[in-house]
Amino acid sequence: MMWENDETRLNFYRVEIPQDAINAVYLGLMATKQVEDDVLFEMKRQNPNANIFRAYKKRGFSELDFRRVGGVGVDATGG
Repeated sequence: MMWENDETRLNFYRVEIPQDAINAVYLGLMATKQVEDDVLFEMKRQNPNANIFRAYKKRGFSELDFRRVGGVGVDATGG
């Protein structure tokens, strides 16, 4: 896992997380295609069994729908 902190000299921190600790990653509405591609790359490399979902706004509602992206991991039925 990595996160960014613009308030320090060392802007990125990296913490090792076991593969089985992350089951899913959810990308929000504002995530760019570049962010999606970067997350897919890292998850395929670091956590190949994790699912990745992207948020989509449901038409006519103030709800989000999450759709699986990238062919990484297993689907909700375990397949």
